[in-house]
Amino acid sequence: MALAAALTYLIVGQLHLNFPFYAVIGSIIVLSETGTLTLKLGFQRAIGTVIGAFSGAFFVLALGSNLWAILFSVFFTTLLAYFIYKDGVKLGGYISAIVIISHSQFPLSYAWDRCIETFVGIGVALFVSNLIFPIQID
Repeated sequence: MALAAALTYLIVGQLHLNFPFYAVIGSIIVLSETGTLTLKLGFQRAIGTVIGAFSGAFFVLALGSNLWAILFSVFFTTLLAYFIYKDGVKLGGYISAIVIISHSQFPLSYAWDRCIETFVGIGVALFVSNLIFPIQID
């Protein structure tokens, strides 16, 4: 985890990303004891992040930053995530709420940044995990 976190921090520093801690958090959270499990957790995080970030951005643009936006966004996000990849439901829901509560001034920019940073973290975690425990295709 330390190697993944350090590599992620180095990469996001070179890319001058706006919220590097999301990339570092992503690399730590998805890194697991096998490459296969890291891939599964990375996919879960990627799907949940994309659905949640852009759903939150849509609802904050449509409804503003308020109770109704959170209600509809979290409901829609969790429903959509359930049908696409149910393991991404909770992540998508909380990310949509983050967009509405904390990033309502520039929701599309934040959604895009959040996705890129998360993908960097997942990519580094997959790289590190695969070096140690290669992904097994069943």
